[in-house]
Amino acid sequence: MENYNHLILNLYGAAQECTPAEFGEHALRLMKAVVHFDSAVLLKTEIKDGNQIVVHSMHLHHQPPEQLMSWSELTTPDHVLAAAMRRRGASAAYNSRDTFSAQPDFLDYCERYDIAHTLIHIPPVRESDPNSVEVVSLWRAPASRDYSANDQALSQLLLPHLLQANQISLRLFADKASRPAQRVSALSSLPGCMHFAPPDAIALLQREWPKWLPPFLPPELLRQLVAEQRQYTGTHIVVTAVLLGETLHLQIAPRPRVRLTGAEWNVARLAANGMSYKEIARQLGNSPATVRNQLHSVYAKLDVDNKTQLSARLPAIMGN
Repeated sequence: MENYNHLILNLYGAAQECTPAEFGEHALRLMKAVVHFDSAVLLKTEIKDGNQIVVHSMHLHHQPPEQLMSWSELTTPDHVLAAAMRRRGASAAYNSRDTFSAQPDFLDYCERYDIAHTLIHIPPVRESDPNSVEVVSLWRAPASRDYSANDQALSQLLLPHLLQANQISLRLFADKASRPAQRVSALSSLPGCMHFAPPDAIALLQREWPKWLPPFLPPELLRQLVAEQRQYTGTHIVVTAVLLGETLHLQIAPRPRVRLTGAEWNVARLAANGMSYKEIARQLGNSPATVRNQLHSVYAKLDVDNKTQLSARLPAIMGN
């Protein structure tokens, strides 16, 4: 028992020193020394509209990011997850071939990702956040190596501490990462799987991509963030990234409000309609040089280079 006490203290100590992404990997490696497994997932989810599960963050151990996408595309129920939800607070083991014997799609999924046995734990409902669901699943690949009663007993002892320490890590990082003026932080792996995404970060990303749902970053955003400049400037948000190890540390903020003078607005609207400097000058009663200077000022404020980009950008900031 003393060894397990040391492991539990190590979990809570790491929660105060690691980022959420670092903590997930560290915690699963500690757990692996006690209950062996080949791969695993640590999930933070939310139940919406009664039964829809929305994944907010995910840490995968020895599984590819596309595993979650494959799971979400399955058409038959996940009986392991459903059973764990009914037995919240208890660790339970399941044999994939027995559990999904009547579900060819799930059997194919388990074979594809080497999931012969699952040991899963979901903590009890929290009164302060009843729709939040944390999940940890430990997977074994060989069909001959099922989880024993002792494995389940150790998981029942240790996994609640792992999940509680994970919550501490998420809260501490959120406190440290808070910024004024609605600037929020998030963490993502290089393939785009979000390890940490507070509600404010999700809301800002959905302002830019209304139909987007976590945990994978929008493809357009990821392409910009893994490029050399590591920055995305959209219609509604600005995102910058710093790569530390294999983790992208994101800063997400609303795009600053554009403030054009009355004269600049007049020139911008006419230029966006395709008028030349001389045509705008004649209509406004100014010299072409004045129009050119005003339009260059507009380009700088809107971060555009030509009239084509101006005509695309202008409608989005009309309400600013």
